[in-house]
Amino acid sequence: MLLAIGLANMFLLWWGDILTVYALAGLVVLLPSTWLPRWAVAGLAAALIATSLIVQGGHYSLVPGLLLLGSALTRYGVIGRIERATWGPAVLCLAFAAAAAPFLWA
Repeated sequence: MLLAIGLANMFLLWWGDILTVYALAGLVVLLPSTWLPRWAVAGLAAALIATSLIVQGGHYSLVPGLLLLGSALTRYGVIGRIERATWGPAVLCLAFAAAAAPFLWA
């Protein structure tokens, strides 16, 4: 359904729509990852994100790795813990910002 909406939006309204990229990445990367163990999904997410940042393939190349990262975080229960804790989102945001700072500086 997301692919249909994304294609309609892309061809009728705006060519730079991200919905189609999300739908295709979900079908090609996220759906098959449901059969992998969570450690493999986390490792694959790290590899795809690192490769995308090193090669600098554009922001669309980050989408598969970020989808897998979200899947891994959900499988490890991080998302559930964030919803239950009030300090969790702040700590995670600071950790991600600290990890992103060297890439932004470079």
